[in-house]
This record gives sequence, structure tokens and C-alpha cells, in this order.
Amino acid sequence: MSVGTNSRLGGRATVDYRCVVAYDEEIVALDSQTGERIWSARNGFEQLVADEATGMVLVASDGGIEAFRAADGEEALGN
Repeated sequence: MSVGTNSRLGGRATVDYRCVVAYDEEIVALDSQTGERIWSARNGFEQLVADEATGMVLVASDGGIEAFRAADGEEALGN
């Protein structure tokens, strides 16, 4: 993961052919080849990391850590 210098950018990662970006209060997944928006979620995210082995995106916020599947944005169980 690389983190930008803009304070509103919480992180970005590429996993499962998706470019996933946490920006301001939203997380957005784009198709890494076409740039098409695949899914998005809002929840006041602060930081983002991705696990390529599992295809999961983990985001930290004031409310705790949440996990999403990079492929479709579905929240993982047990967060």
C-alpha cells in the first residue's frame, strides 16, 4: 500500500484487479484496466490496506476495522 500526502487520502491498493482507494469518507474500487467504478462504500475511513492472498481490503475508522472483498465490496463476516 502507498499513502498519498493529501490528508483526505487514506490509502490506495491494487488487489484482485481492482484499484481500491480510501478518500475522505468513502472507499471506491475501480477496474484497474478500464477505470470503471465497480463498487463504493461510505463510513468515514481513515486508512486502507489490502491482502492480495485473500483478496480482502481492510479499512480503519473511528469505529474500528472493517473488511471488504475487493472483488465486489461485500463486507466480510465477523468484523
